Amino acid sequence: MDTVKTFSKKQIDEVINMGFGVILDMNINHISTRLAYWLARNFDEMFDTLNIGRHQIKITSDTVYEVFGIPKGPKQVEIIVDKRKVKKVEKIEKSKEPGNAVRDTFISQWGENTIITHGLIATAMDDPRDGGSLFRLNFLVHWMTFFAEITKATTTNDRCLLSVKAIEEIQNLDWCSYLLDTLCHTRAAGRTINTVRGTCCLSYGMHYYI
Repeated sequence: MDTVKTFSKKQIDEVINMGFGVILDMNINHISTRLAYWLARNFDEMFDTLNIGRHQIKITSDTVYEVFGIPKGPKQVEIIVDKRKVKKVEKIEKSKEPGNAVRDTFISQWGENTIITHGLIATAMDDPRDGGSLFRLNFLVHWMTFFAEITKATTTNDRCLLSVKAIEEIQNLDWCSYLLDTLCHTRAAGRTINTVRGTCCLSYGMHYYI
């Protein structure tokens, strides 16, 4: 998360107003894929427990909040499949669904057919030094990709925006449960370290929590 080191005062204020101010002080240079793999193997998504040998730790949204301090609002953030990959006859109907307007605003910075990478978002965040709506969306996608839905590819994952009906409500959403749900979804799908999603964030956090 070296990107945050270059944020202006207004950008820092935007992050704080979004409810993500705590993570600005995190000094993260590397997240071990070994640790992420260990977590994925030892997390029981049926009971939300982490097996650490003779003991088990119950992992809840409160645990995630204790570790990261990110918003744990009253509104749920759903894990929604990618709705850009739809047939042309369904495209008009899909575009009217809640959340797509916010996501479309985010995508419009580069165009629908552009492969959005971490680098593109980092450059975009460096441009509007006064913050603003696009900065907030870019920061949210950047952070959620890095912590919640990271893969070996350099592309970002903007599916989290599908549950955001308005940019102003980001701080009122339950992002703690979203991170935990992402981890459970990963384990339930039987993914391996080659497509790790939802493990890097908690592997970093559990390293200190345990």
